[in-house]
Amino acid sequence: MTPWSKVSGDLQLKGLSEPKVINIKAEHLCKAIQEYIQLMLAHGGELKNLISELLCIANNLDKVSKGTKIAGITGGASSVVGGVAAAAGVILAPFTAGASLAITVVGAGVAAAGSVTGASAAIVNKANLNQDNKKIKKNLQEFKDVYEKLQSCLKFINEGIDLLKHHGVSLLKDMMDENMMDSEKAASGVELAVGEASAISSQSSISASGMLDGFAIGMDYYFTKDGKKVKKGLESKLAKKLRTLGEDLELGLKELNDTKDVFSQYV
Repeated sequence: MTPWSKVSGDLQLKGLSEPKVINIKAEHLCKAIQEYIQLMLAHGGELKNLISELLCIANNLDKVSKGTKIAGITGGASSVVGGVAAAAGVILAPFTAGASLAITVVGAGVAAAGSVTGASAAIVNKANLNQDNKKIKKNLQEFKDVYEKLQSCLKFINEGIDLLKHHGVSLLKDMMDENMMDSEKAASGVELAVGEASAISSQSSISASGMLDGFAIGMDYYFTKDGKKVKKGLESKLAKKLRTLGEDLELGLKELNDTKDVFSQYV
């Protein structure tokens, strides 16, 4: 989109009449609104999916953290039970002609199984968290890239509405009433500028970008220096932060969709 400063400068150089200037500005505004709608149609689903992935990662972190703790407890208990059974088998062997050695074998097997359970959980935990670290960073960047495009478009629209209002709402309404608009696009732009829906804000986009940047910086607290695993005991805390971020982004996305719906009434 051509910056408003350049549009206004070009119009001044041409020495156009005020109604003509209004028409040109209104057309630029309408084009920006159409671009915003197209961006939302093209990327709204993508933003929703990225939020869902962040929430899924949070759930996964909780499950892995809980599963590892349970596996550790289960594995430890199995090892204790297996150790007791093995000891009992050895002690009873002289009195049972060696028949109790079967208990020793079973006990050793249970103990080994307990160790494997704990070790397997630890391996799965590490693998999952390694993948989640990469996914989180990728999702945050992709979300931010799309959000900044929407933010830029909304900023342009807000500036355009303000520039039209500087000509005076009464003049804009008179031009509409007297059919002085050069095109349907120009009419739509002016209609939006003088309507109740003109107070569109890009604050949600700005806040979302700030949240994403802040979260990305805070990631170092939860992951080790090499970024390969979550620091011990911080899995559930990271999950909570991710879930909060996801919920905030959902609210921001709803605002953007609501804005799209409002714009769709004018173009």
